[in-house]
Amino acid sequence: MTFLIRPCRYFQKAKAGNANEILKRLEDYLKDNANTPIQILCGFWKDQQAAITYQELRQAVIEGVMTKETFNIWSKDYSILVQNKLRYVWEDAMKAGSVSQPILFDLQRFTFHSSHAINWIQHHGAEFVTAVTQEQKGAISALLARSVREKHSVDELAKFIRSCIGLTEPQAKANLRYYENVVANLKEQHPRMKTESV
Repeated sequence: MTFLIRPCRYFQKAKAGNANEILKRLEDYLKDNANTPIQILCGFWKDQQAAITYQELRQAVIEGVMTKETFNIWSKDYSILVQNKLRYVWEDAMKAGSVSQPILFDLQRFTFHSSHAINWIQHHGAEFVTAVTQEQKGAISALLARSVREKHSVDELAKFIRSCIGLTEPQAKANLRYYENVVANLKEQHPRMKTESV
């Protein structure tokens, strides 16, 4: 009886090649299908912007804080978004990744509606909802900071905040800096322009 002993490097190379193939297929899938989640999220943020009134935003600027109820509503909306739309995007991504896994072809009863796939989607969906809601909370809190409120009128900030719904804190701060630079340039180049027009 003969045993064939292969050095560990052989197995590591085989694994690395397989991993690279899986990553390549997933990367190709993401490149080809990036528009769907982008459209879903951008449409969702537009709906959120439209749902909040200027009166609510003005009140938030005056008080310096957005109500907890607003963030709870957003959190529920994100949960519905995950369940009704993003879940199917994630399932499709799992299917694309599985094409590289020959072992899955041998499993006759494997399905993406199995408890493991559903648990993964629910767990990561909940993480997504929490993370995105916290990001929005951080972004709006940064825009409602006293230093920001002292520089801008209530109406100006209410309009600005509405367009930043869906952004992260660094993105919202970058937009505010850009906005302030545009306003400063307009005032400098057109000194007789009214503040409301600027």
